[in-house]
Formats: sequence, C-alpha cells, structure tokens
Amino acid sequence: VWRSSSPRSGNKTDIGLVDPKERADFMRKCSEIGVKGLKIDFFHTENLFTVNLMENILKDAAKEKLMVIFHGVNKPTGDSYTYPNLLAKEAVRGLETVGGENSWAPGPPWPYHNTVLPFTRWLVGPADYTSLNFRAFCPPSITFAHQLSSIYMLTSPMLIFAADMEDMLSSPGRSFIESVPVVWDETIVLPESEIGKLAALARRKGDVWYLTVLNGEEAGVFETNLDFLPKGKYKMEIATDTPGNRKLIEIKESKICSGQKMKEQLMSGGGFVARISAI
Repeated sequence: VWRSSSPRSGNKTDIGLVDPKERADFMRKCSEIGVKGLKIDFFHTENLFTVNLMENILKDAAKEKLMVIFHGVNKPTGDSYTYPNLLAKEAVRGLETVGGENSWAPGPPWPYHNTVLPFTRWLVGPADYTSLNFRAFCPPSITFAHQLSSIYMLTSPMLIFAADMEDMLSSPGRSFIESVPVVWDETIVLPESEIGKLAALARRKGDVWYLTVLNGEEAGVFETNLDFLPKGKYKMEIATDTPGNRKLIEIKESKICSGQKMKEQLMSGGGFVARISAI
C-alpha cells in the first residue's frame, strides 16, 4: 500500500502519517485486511524531524508485522540493521525521472549512470529504482536487453517493476522476469567491470547462476572466463540484444563447461542476462 509520509500541499484527503494516532490506526487497519507492506513516499529531506518520523513509521509498522519501502528519501545509513522490516530506500535517480533530464532530473547519460550505480549507491543498501520498462520510460540510449538485465543488477528485496503487464507477458524474456530472485546467496564482481563503462556480476541463487551485464556508451565485445562455476556441465540461456534492433530481446541456448570462455556482442547501452543451470 502506497501512502505519503506527510500532508501534501493542496491535497486535503491525505493527511500523512505524522500524527501518532493516525499512523497507528492506519497500520492496524492495513494489518487487519491482510496488507503485508507499505511504500511510504515524499520525505525529501533528512532533517531531525524527518529522520525521527521514519523511525516512528518503522517501529509502528514492526508492531503490526508490516514491511516498509521508503521512497523520495535519503540513502540508507544502516537503518535495516535496527529495523529489519525496512526492505529498501529509493535514494537513486531511477526510471521515474526519464524525461526530466533537461529540467527537474538532470544527470549523466543512462548507460553511464547504470554502470556506475552497482559500485556506488548499491554499496550502502538496496534501492527502489523502479526498473524495467519497454515504453516511454525506457531511455532510447539503452536497449530492451539492458532493461531486462537491470533487474538482476539493480536488486532489492522488493523489486518494483515499471513495465506494463502486457509488455512483460509478451516479452521474449518473460521467464527471466518471472524467475528473478530478490535475495542472493552469492555475488561475484567480474574483473571485466569498469565503473561507468561496464558492470558485470555473477550471482548465485541455490544451484543456479546468473550472469548480468550492463554496457556503457561504447559498443564492444564482452569476453569472460566462466571460472566462477563449480566443475561440471551446464545449460546456459541468454536474453540478449537482437543485432540491429535495440527494442528486441533474443533468447539463445547453449551447453557450456566451467572454466570455458564466453563472448557476447554488446551494443551501446546494451546488455544481457544469462541463466546457467547444471545438467
């Protein structure tokens, strides 16, 4: 359930959660009707009043066994260690700012931005990037396969997708959307990574490995050694860019062995995600 943290100017119906009784009554009602989590928005500052308000929201939510995401808020500062019901804080220039590059949301080119974030913002905790879009909120500088891979790169215990349901259901990469883990057992930064140019991670969930790659502004070839895999034979499914079409995801399958080298073409702003399962 989404709600604003404080009264909003010109909005007479949303009085926010500043008042302790209003906050407690709201959360009790959410719990009674089966709500499991809250997305609280519009903090926009980290002064003492706001930090105290966030803590009070987390405390009251914990009493009702409600999980919380904070949006429109400062970066994590270890809050989730004290309040484990806090899943993520936005604190990132995510897809909702597409279209505001020359006005209210200035920033670097998206291929550069997305290859910096895993090694900067994500070091302090998960974010609410609202990833994955195949329409207006997909910047033309990044490809559809880059978008798909971003949900494996820019992770959160509560991943909120910005894509239209129809687009996800009809996407060639649908199985990758349906099966993306939200918590991981192991993450390895591949040596080919270079902040601002290429982000490449190998991630493991159970016995399945995933390779997620986001490319920066320069097209090129990605080559890596699959030595992060335990010894054995594997099936690899790759969701990657279709040559000559930035808006079409191609699915390829192959059999590989641990320690084998792989090579994949990367468009400017392109990327891919691979799922690797033991045979």
